[in-house]
Amino acid sequence: MMIVKKSIKEQVYDEIRSRIITREYAPGSVLNITKLSEELGVSNSPIREALAMLAKEDLLTIVANSKYKVVELDEHLLQQVDAALVALLIGSARLCFKMDKVDELEANLEKAYSRQCDDHETTSLKDRYWLAMDFDKEIVLLTENDLIMKDFENLANLLYFSTSLTDKAYENSITEHKAILDAVKKRDFMKVTEALEEHLIKHFLPEERV
Repeated sequence: MMIVKKSIKEQVYDEIRSRIITREYAPGSVLNITKLSEELGVSNSPIREALAMLAKEDLLTIVANSKYKVVELDEHLLQQVDAALVALLIGSARLCFKMDKVDELEANLEKAYSRQCDDHETTSLKDRYWLAMDFDKEIVLLTENDLIMKDFENLANLLYFSTSLTDKAYENSITEHKAILDAVKKRDFMKVTEALEEHLIKHFLPEERV
């Protein structure tokens, strides 16, 4: 087993990121570097570095006097996140087909789907979100493209932040993932595209983000 040691900056990044996407820090709130430094028991330097990283991922915006503000939710942003995920996942699926990785894609999606079905009864609603995203993530992982993976992780964070997941939405995601998996099993890329669009456009409706 490989043991990975995280730097102070990375630990600070993980903690602040978690607070943002779970909305412990409300959308539009300004983060105080001095206060964060006191809370986390570290100097200002790793705080600033972590905030800069989060700004690059669009979870924060820089306001006057180099202050950082949690991104504000509006319908324009939500539509952009949905559209970007649709484009990224369809593009990733196309790459899997072109790279002759459909057999591997089917096997990986089958495992992810089984985990989602098996674990959802005993898993918290918040954690179920990541179970659902793990299914979509398998499509991206098979591209073996670090840039695509980075974009997916950033979008997943924004989607988590912007969506208040409900039991109904989660159950819908299981049904939609089954449709995606069935399309992959049929080796029908057009059906895969349609299933991905159905999943990502209709699953996270504006009224479910309240």
